[in-house]
Amino acid sequence: MINYRKLWSAHLHSLSGTIQEVIVSLAATSCHPLQQLLRRVCVQLADLAAPTALFIVRAVLDALLETLILPPPDQKENLDPVVAGASERAPLLKTPTSTTARILTLVAYLVSHASFKVPLMHVLKGRQVNDVQ
Repeated sequence: MINYRKLWSAHLHSLSGTIQEVIVSLAATSCHPLQQLLRRVCVQLADLAAPTALFIVRAVLDALLETLILPPPDQKENLDPVVAGASERAPLLKTPTSTTARILTLVAYLVSHASFKVPLMHVLKGRQVNDVQ
């Protein structure tokens, strides 16, 4: 059973970008059956393996940040934040909307599962010098 989980996790890791796009797109939906389906899929994917859980957490947090943070004015022309120097300024925040509330509800549901909670704590803790890639 463990080997199948590792194989599925390795297979899905190559599709992580696509899966993240799908999660970001569907996280803000107002369709209740689709929200429930997304919750179940996120929990099942997070249960596969730690790397899979980590990219699910990052996808959900990216969706949340998209609803909360405005891009800097100079970044609209230049999407590279290093060149734009946006890292030196505090981000501008949007007014929270119902979309933000739906994504926070998704996060609250997913945090009740250990397979999502541990990678979330790892991501929120920040990058340490001794973190392994």
